[in-house]
Parts: sequence; C-alpha cells; structure tokens
Amino acid sequence: MLTLRDINTLTKDEFKCILGPIAGSLDDGSKVALGMQSDVFACCKVEGEQISVMGTPKFEQAVKAAYAKAKPTLWFGSAEKERPKVERPSPTLQPKTDTKSATTYRVPVLIYKSPRERGKKLGGGQADDMAYGTMTASEIKSMPFFLGKLGDDLNIKDLETMSPKPLFETFRKMAVGYFSSGDLKMNTLAMIQHFEKSTGTDYRNPVLTNAVRIHPKTQVFSKTIIEEVVTQTKQLDGEINQLDLSKLMDGYKARQTGFRLPNFSSGADILSGTTIAINDVWAGKAEITKYEKFGNFFKGTIRITLFDHFGLDAPDIGPDPTTGHIKPYGMLPGFRAWFILQHYDRFAYKPFVTVMEMDYPFSGEIQ
Repeated sequence: MLTLRDINTLTKDEFKCILGPIAGSLDDGSKVALGMQSDVFACCKVEGEQISVMGTPKFEQAVKAAYAKAKPTLWFGSAEKERPKVERPSPTLQPKTDTKSATTYRVPVLIYKSPRERGKKLGGGQADDMAYGTMTASEIKSMPFFLGKLGDDLNIKDLETMSPKPLFETFRKMAVGYFSSGDLKMNTLAMIQHFEKSTGTDYRNPVLTNAVRIHPKTQVFSKTIIEEVVTQTKQLDGEINQLDLSKLMDGYKARQTGFRLPNFSSGADILSGTTIAINDVWAGKAEITKYEKFGNFFKGTIRITLFDHFGLDAPDIGPDPTTGHIKPYGMLPGFRAWFILQHYDRFAYKPFVTVMEMDYPFSGEIQ
C-alpha cells in the first residue's frame, strides 16, 4: 500500500510527484502519495514559482498553500548541500499489481451505438431528409401543406426562372428572427451559409456543441453512459477490451427509463436556437478514446459524438406518406423556402450532417 506523506514536509521539487486523490492522496490534501514525476496520475505541474493543481478546490487550496511554504530542493551556503534523499514507495506496491502496460489497451472501444447511423434510415439506405434535387417545379407547386399548396405564395409562380436569393432571405429572416437568440444566432446564420455553399460536408461549431453539452438532457445521457462504463470496468478489473457493447446497452436502459439520444424541442430550445439547429438528434456513438490503468486505479476519456441532419423531408412540410398527417411547420414561409431550396431540382442545395463531439473524463478504483 502506498505510504502517505504529510504535505508540509515536502520539498518544492517533490510537489511534481504528488499523485491525485484517485491514486491515494487524501481528498483534503493534508497527506499525499508520491509517484514519479512522469506518473500519469501526477496532479501538479510546477513552472518556476508557480504551481497548477488538478483536483477539487479543497485539495488544490491545500497543495498550493503548502507549496508556498515549502523549502527549496537545494540549499546554498558556503557550499551547496546535497538534497535529502527521500525513500519513495514504488507505485507498483499496490494491493493489486498492474500486470499490463497502458499501451496494451486497444482504443477506441465502442461503448454506445444508436439504432440509426448518420445519414441513413433505420433499415439502411439514405435518410429522406438528406435527399436533394428530387422534385420538379410542377411537383413543388402542387405539393400540399398546412394551408394549401406550396406554390400558393413565396412568389414562386416563376419558379423555373427565379433566383434562390429571395428564398434564402425568407429562410434567414425566420430562423434568426423567431428561432434563435444569444450566441446561437451566429450559429444559425453559419449553418444557413454552410447550406448555401452546398458542399454537403460535415458542420461543426464549438458554440453549438457547448450549448448541447450543457443541456440537461445531454447531461443525463452522458452521465448514464459514464456511470455504467465505470461500473462494468470495475467488474472486469479494468480490462476495457473485455467490455461488451450489448451488455453496456442493457445497463444504460436499466439505469435510465426510456434511455435515448437527447432531443431539443422544449419552448426554451425553440427560442434559443437548438431546435432549428438540431431538434431530434438522428444518431450517436460513444467510445473510450484514452485509457490508463495504474494498479487498482484507472482513468480515461469517453468521447460522445452526436449527429443530426440539417435538412427537411416531405413530412416536415407536407403530408406524412404513412399517416397523411400534415405538420404545421409548413405554415411558416421560412420552412417552405428551406424545403424548396433543398428539393427543387434546379436549386438542389445539399443538406449536411451536423457533428457534435464531447469529451468526458472517467475514473475509478478496482476493489
């Protein structure tokens, strides 16, 4: 078992070797475990007279206070004295000895996969909202929506010759004026601009990703995954390559009733700009991308990736082919303009996949 040292007895140089609470130090920082300076669980970085500490505020405060009072490693007088030699316990002297190097773990390890894949229907094949340029002018004009025919307004009687610019103006006015606020207004404009470029390439935006990350539904989703992965990793003595995807999926469902990808369709979401950007997340996955095991302790990174389609299909505007139900979105000129820009064969602006990648640390101790 690791020997703990009173933090007030350390020299400044030894602070570089402090292991975090996960590796044996006390949470209040009064007594700490020491490893090697290059140890993956070392939680302090010293630059000159400054020290940065990874840990709880209480732990960080205790370490910084002790460092400010610590003696230097070398003392100078008439002659330089050799610094005291401190016997440090070997990090391998644990109740359970790590028999594998961290480099032997194969990553990424898939730990969550949604029923649908990005860009595809549940049974395979292209998702309907990723199709573009599929309709002629006469089909566009005759398509029914909530209040009549799609061609009844928007000045599209001359659809065969008109410019797409008025439709983009209508789309932007609606999206920014009614469905965006704060920082996400710029994201909405950026998404429409990406659509107008018609490259069909993936879209990423850190502001949107952060809005998704802090959303309560994303927090519940990610917490469920992290807690179950930690539980099953402990049961497997830290051997993440033995994790079973189907067993993990069952575990998520047992932890959270109705476990599913997050959606963003509340009143607050509609006003903020997350609904126009995403609404229902189409697909997702989670992977362990980094992993290290040290005796009884393990830590790593889980990357959760969410995918959505910035595009519309016929049921978003007109009648659902399976139910005949017509959604009210078609009442808004901006949505009708969006649909025409995407599906009219003369315009055929390409929809795209929105990607949100979020990294989460995880850690645990094997009993």
